[in-house]
Amino acid sequence: MKWVVISLLLLNSIFLAVQLSKEEQTELAVERFPLGGSKLVLLAEKEMQDKAKQLVEKNQPVPAVKTTSKPVKKAVAVAKAGIEDKSPVIETVPAPKPRPKPQSQPVIAPAAKPAPKPVPTPIAKSKSAAMACYSVGPFLLISDVKVVSQLFGSSAIIAQERSEALRKQVGYWVYIPPAGSSQLAQGVKRQLINNDVSDAVIISEGTKANAISVGVFKTEALGKRRQSFLVQLGYEANIEPLFRNQPQYWLDLELMNITQLPEKLWREVTAGYPKIKQMRRKCE
Repeated sequence: MKWVVISLLLLNSIFLAVQLSKEEQTELAVERFPLGGSKLVLLAEKEMQDKAKQLVEKNQPVPAVKTTSKPVKKAVAVAKAGIEDKSPVIETVPAPKPRPKPQSQPVIAPAAKPAPKPVPTPIAKSKSAAMACYSVGPFLLISDVKVVSQLFGSSAIIAQERSEALRKQVGYWVYIPPAGSSQLAQGVKRQLINNDVSDAVIISEGTKANAISVGVFKTEALGKRRQSFLVQLGYEANIEPLFRNQPQYWLDLELMNITQLPEKLWREVTAGYPKIKQMRRKCE
């Protein structure tokens, strides 16, 4: 048992000697590494030097160093001697992680505004150079207007034809209101013909479809006579004024050198058309 203990002590001594030899080699390698440059100082060694220096300046005893590392002993010696070690301190700083590149987003161009529509410029009408303007009419036929326009063929008078619709009452209409169906309307028509109402006509379309027209009369008195006759036969009969759109024609005249129509020319026009008249109007 004694020899076993002695053997363990020897092995520990050998292991300690090997570790001390490696530390000495490490120190030599650190001192010789920079060729002619500043000596590298470990961060731990620098901190120990600063702490020892502060204790020396305050005249306080330096605590015993438990480690047997030569760099630590050297730091204590430098602090006691008051020598400032200006060796660069190497501090390992982790390399910054590369920032992820921002993903480029597609640039969306703003939607182009539609070009404003051009505003049409109103065309200014040239004012007539006539000294006076008249309208002659009305004429019931277009052929009459063409005949009269030839009478105003002088270069001093410019004639232009114009037409317009005239709503005119043409008489009185008598009718029997619409029946429920076309078959009923046909039966009423046969009965009217048998009673000497030969002008009975069935209306086939419009708001009065299946009504029966029994005549158009020039005067209201004639219309009412027919209405009374139908009522005596037992039918309901209505009477109302009848209007039609009738075209009529005019001649618009522009007098260039005079302000009134010549009397001789006007007598010639009214000789063939005694009902026409002349009306002065504003020249445009």
